[in-house]
Amino acid sequence: MTGTEATEVSDWLAVDSPSFASAVTSSAGLEALKTNMSTEFSDEERPLPEGWDIGTDVDGKVFYINHKTRQTTWIDPRDR
Repeated sequence: MTGTEATEVSDWLAVDSPSFASAVTSSAGLEALKTNMSTEFSDEERPLPEGWDIGTDVDGKVFYINHKTRQTTWIDPRDR
């Protein structure tokens, strides 16, 4: 180990809450955290509603296109 590598969840988990840290370091707690994170942070995997598309402006900012209404929005329709 070079000193920057984490071998255990508790090595890289910087949380002040002992109850959260102990829940995450348990096997069941770690699996629950992985499941929650994968469902909570996977917009790319969630399909857009029918008739919607994703675009990017010249600065690379993502926007959403509703082809049915011919409107665009900065707000992800999956969050509505």
